[in-house]
Amino acid sequence: MKKLLLTAFAFWSSAALAEDQISPSPFIEALPDDIERRIAADSVRSIFDAGLQNGNVSEQFIQRSNMWSLGDTLRVCFFGGTQGLRARIAKVALSWTQPGAPVKLDFGNLNDPRICGSGSGISHIRIGYSYRGYWSLVGRDSLVYADQYQQSMNLQRFDSTPPSSPEFERIVLHEFGHALGFQHEHQNPLSSCEEEFNWDIIYRELRGAPNFWDDDKINHNLRRMPYYSGDFASTFDRTSIMLYTFPEYYYRMGIASKCYSPANDVISAGDRAALSAAYSQRPASINALTEFAKALPPQDRSAAFDRIEFWKLQSDAALVVSEGRKDIEKPLFASTIKKLPKTAIDQNALDNFYTERNK
Repeated sequence: MKKLLLTAFAFWSSAALAEDQISPSPFIEALPDDIERRIAADSVRSIFDAGLQNGNVSEQFIQRSNMWSLGDTLRVCFFGGTQGLRARIAKVALSWTQPGAPVKLDFGNLNDPRICGSGSGISHIRIGYSYRGYWSLVGRDSLVYADQYQQSMNLQRFDSTPPSSPEFERIVLHEFGHALGFQHEHQNPLSSCEEEFNWDIIYRELRGAPNFWDDDKINHNLRRMPYYSGDFASTFDRTSIMLYTFPEYYYRMGIASKCYSPANDVISAGDRAALSAAYSQRPASINALTEFAKALPPQDRSAAFDRIEFWKLQSDAALVVSEGRKDIEKPLFASTIKKLPKTAIDQNALDNFYTERNK
């Protein structure tokens, strides 16, 4: 199943090594520290996380509610990169939104995709190259935890030394899968990956250099996610673009493991089916969270409802709200949402919104 990420990470594997030759360790990259701090400071997220820990709400409901709305067109921009590079990335990414897909991607001129910044308007997905590794914020997190001057997706060194095919295509498709709301396939609750992993090796490697992860972070990023009644689930897809190729020694049975896969570099039929199914079930997830919020204490209930209202917004309206609110420690207020422009965003929409909001 393509579940949704709270923190996306990218994985580089060294050449497959025998168990007694597990050095150098592979590098697993988490989100940058500044974004992790914003997530940790989000009081509304803490409310839902508490519900997860108490077993009162499904992570699937939270994550699927954070997806874009059915029928949305998502504006994409780039912080640099040559015209040819931007066009190539756009062409690959558009494979996700073939006719019939639940959302669309808008790069502007496909021969010269838009650059982020003054005069280009505001965008839902913002691609840069300045951080280490490959990663993407998931779904609407690109609006909550990064503003228009910050990238929401990172493709390290693509602007200087891009990888060759098919690695280029695999990375772009994988990261756009996260941007559209997908989780890594090895955490599918219907998979057997957790039983097939060699946890002694995994813990030993990821606790040390270069990752230095504690056990909670290892479990969060590698363990199977729980299944709740009402969750959307699909059978494990070994051909999914969202499945990483971990080193063979990460598995007890090596390449004979059912979860081991060589690098997948195309979107699978299962990926496309899961995308459509997850988006069609998104309203049910929002309804489930609304019921959960009704039972919260008054202060938490108000904050949770405000975030739920934000999740309900179409992408353009959500983009305006996110840019009108800079303090991540406060929820998205319903009073803010009520003052949204009723028409599609244009060059003056954001300035008009700020004026109305401050009245």
